[in-house]
Amino acid sequence: MKAGRYEDAIRAYSQALVFNPVNWITYSNRGQVYFILRKYEQALHDYSQAIACLPPKQEDVLSSLYRSRGSVYAALKEHQRALHDYNQAITLDPKNAAAYTSRGDLHSDLKEYEQALRDYELALALDPQNTFVYNNRGSLYVTLKEYERALHDFNQLIALDPKDGTSYMRRGNFYFDLKEYELALRDYEQVIALDPKNVQAYFKRGESYRHLQHYAQAVRDYDLVINFRPEADVAYHGRGLAYAMQQQYEQAVRDFNQAIALNPKDAQAYFNRGLVYENLRQYKLALRDYDQALALNPRDTRAYSHKEDLYQLLRQRGRRR
Repeated sequence: MKAGRYEDAIRAYSQALVFNPVNWITYSNRGQVYFILRKYEQALHDYSQAIACLPPKQEDVLSSLYRSRGSVYAALKEHQRALHDYNQAITLDPKNAAAYTSRGDLHSDLKEYEQALRDYELALALDPQNTFVYNNRGSLYVTLKEYERALHDFNQLIALDPKDGTSYMRRGNFYFDLKEYELALRDYEQVIALDPKNVQAYFKRGESYRHLQHYAQAVRDYDLVINFRPEADVAYHGRGLAYAMQQQYEQAVRDFNQAIALNPKDAQAYFNRGLVYENLRQYKLALRDYDQALALNPRDTRAYSHKEDLYQLLRQRGRRR
């Protein structure tokens, strides 16, 4: 739904409340729209009103409302209030899987990982096909470096919905981060088969090809990304690296120039352009780029090393003269 339609929905719900100011359903619906629009204070007000207006003896509905208000508190970083509402939701309805999921997410955000895993387990016991839980638990396992368990959850995501490209993307990124580029490549290809306009999948496939030293294929994918998104500095940067590895230095310089024009604070682009200038024996330009890389990232030991080596080379040449 477009933003304008959300605003229309808010106006309609507000008008309905003029005629019936104690309708908990209308407050809940308007609260949901406010939450989507990230108008959290208004969402908080509406969910609180829905809770107050709900007739008695509807524990399952009340549980859902507390869970929704808890999510608003979580978005506002009011963690203790969020936890209180999630606990209340579970007390009212111990079978509310969404409440366990949300509480697990809160514990994860607070780095209370054991509690998060317990809540995810409880959520899955109630709803074994909940893809959100598998995704979030898988991501938590990655944080904990429990890679086999993370892979199990990402595999389960795909098994539950084999036509969901985002699940292949998550697993592909998982493999990519582990430097399993061949496996990542297969998943990115599956994403593209399902969604031929997924620009991020082309970019990540290009990155995988580059790491696998398949530079021509990498360049083709970076070309596609740039055609889709001419403002994508990372694609110019990646293509520049692929050109440099093929010793196509002039093309590499052009791409690094464009990457820097789009993102002047990219220290790595300056460093990589400096390497290309060094290979072209344009040493003053290389030194200037190393200096800029260090200005942006003073901890770049490689830039220091290359700068010192280049100064030493130039001093030696000066003595020979």
